[in-house]
Amino acid sequence: MCIGGQNACPPEDVGGPLGYMDFVEAMASPSHPEHGDMFGWWGGPFDPCGFSLNEANKAIHRLRTITK
Repeated sequence: MCIGGQNACPPEDVGGPLGYMDFVEAMASPSHPEHGDMFGWWGGPFDPCGFSLNEANKAIHRLRTITK
């Protein structure tokens, strides 16, 4: 069970730390040349500061039920 945290988890297959930095930069700026592609790939807006304790615990619960 998660009892606290901060910031969003990087998306899968974002390309490691450097890819994540590029992703966040592109998503933050609608005028960025890759904004449209990244927005479409992710499927909507992305908040790099977003964190939900409830969502984190739901994800942990899903993983625990899969591995049992």
